Amino acid sequence: MHQSEFIDFTNAFSGCGEELLAMRWFCLRFGECPSVLHARDLHLDRLMKRLKGEYATRMVEVYGSAPIAGCRPTRLGAHQWFVLVDSVLMAMDFEMGSLEICYRSADRMFADELAMVVKMFRKQRPRAKPTLGVITASPHGLEVVDLELRPSKIDLSQHYNDDFMAVHERIEQQLRKKKNKGLVLLHGQPGTGKTSYIRYLLARLKKRVLFIPPSYAGSLTDPQLLPLLMEHPDSVLVIEDAERILATRNHDGHSDVSVLLNIADGLLSDCLNIQMICTFNTDLSRVDQALLREGRLIARYQFKPLHPLKAEALLGQRGIGREVNAPLTLAQIYHPSVKEVSVGDHAGSPIGFRSHQNA
Repeated sequence: MHQSEFIDFTNAFSGCGEELLAMRWFCLRFGECPSVLHARDLHLDRLMKRLKGEYATRMVEVYGSAPIAGCRPTRLGAHQWFVLVDSVLMAMDFEMGSLEICYRSADRMFADELAMVVKMFRKQRPRAKPTLGVITASPHGLEVVDLELRPSKIDLSQHYNDDFMAVHERIEQQLRKKKNKGLVLLHGQPGTGKTSYIRYLLARLKKRVLFIPPSYAGSLTDPQLLPLLMEHPDSVLVIEDAERILATRNHDGHSDVSVLLNIADGLLSDCLNIQMICTFNTDLSRVDQALLREGRLIARYQFKPLHPLKAEALLGQRGIGREVNAPLTLAQIYHPSVKEVSVGDHAGSPIGFRSHQNA
C-alpha cells in the first residue's frame, strides 16, 4: 500500500490496534460498522488547524482519548485524537502521522471531501536514491509501489550515434522544467539501447517517475486510474512497448491515442502537467500523426545500431580487438552470443532476441 494513498476498506475490520479502536468507537456511537479511509505521512498539526478553521461549526466532539467503556485513556496517550465532524469520525495519531476516517455509506461524499483536505497535508519525503513508481493492481485497487531505480553508468557519446546528443540535451532540458507537459517518442529495433537510456535519464531527474504497464496505458483517464495520476502532478510517465496505444486511430476516431493527446496537450494536461516517454519497436509511420505535432512533441528519436567506427571503439574499450565493417547494436556488442531478431524477421514470431550458439 502506498504510504500516502487512501485505501477504502468497505465494511470490514481490516486494521488492528488503534484503527480497530476507532472503528469500535464508531460502532458504539452509531450502531453500525463503518467504512474506513486510511492515510499516513501527514502534517496533522497543520491539518487540525485547517479543520478548526473550516469545519469549526460542524465539529461535534473532540477527544484526546477514545470515550469507550472498558478502554483506559492511558492506552492512548496525548498523541491520539478523535474528531467527530458531523457523523464522520477522524482518528488521528500525531506520533505516527497517520489518520483514519470512519464513515457510513450515506456520508461517503462528505468523507471524500474530508479526504481531499487531508491529502493537502501529506509530507513530502526526500528520496535519497532515484526511484521508479510502478502502478500495480492490488486487492484494494490500483496503487503505486516505489522501486529503487538503478542508474545506467554509460557514456552517451560512446554508446549512441553522434546525432543523439543534441536530442538528449533537449529531452533532459524539457523534462527538468516544472509544470511542463509534452511527449517524448523513442523507437528503434530491440537492442539499440532505449531502455538503458531511459534508466540513465530518469536517474538524473528530480521528478516523480511513474511506470505505466502497456495494459493500463489505454485506461489513463478511467475513473480508477485518473485519481492516481491526480495524486502525482508534475510527474513523468514512462510507457514501454507502446505500439498499440500509439497506432493510428480507426475510422470513428476512437483509440488510445485520444487519451495520450488529452494528457499531452489537452485539457487534462493543463491540470496534471504530466510529461510522457513512450518507447516502441515499430516504424514511425505507424504512429498517429497527431502525436507528432509541433508543440505537443518534446522530441522523437530513432535508435539505430552504432556506426562501425563507434562500435569498433566501444569493443576496444571492452578489450575486444576486432575490425567492424557493419553497424552493431549495443546488444551485439555487450552480448555477442545473442543474435538479434529484427522487425519483420520471422513472420508471426514476437519481436525480441533469440539465443544462438556461435558458429
